[in-house]
Amino acid sequence: MRLNKIEGLKPLLPNRKYGQKWEDLEYGISARSLIEKSDTPLAIDLKINSGYWEKIEKAEKSRLKYFHEIDRNIEKLTKKRFSNF
Repeated sequence: MRLNKIEGLKPLLPNRKYGQKWEDLEYGISARSLIEKSDTPLAIDLKINSGYWEKIEKAEKSRLKYFHEIDRNIEKLTKKRFSNF
């Protein structure tokens, strides 16, 4: 079972009777977050995907791109400055 592979999730899951749909259950915020972070396709199947972790990843990529661009600009300016000597 995919849920059992997510570290630290088992004690956070609600009890479920055989055949009961996942949509009928209330997840704690911690369980929801662990499922979303560890297995996004499963979170989508369980209809508990808020998109939070995708937003975090997108923001991190944007931040890294920004710093990479600064480094490139500094490198260009340094080369330009030293080529004038």
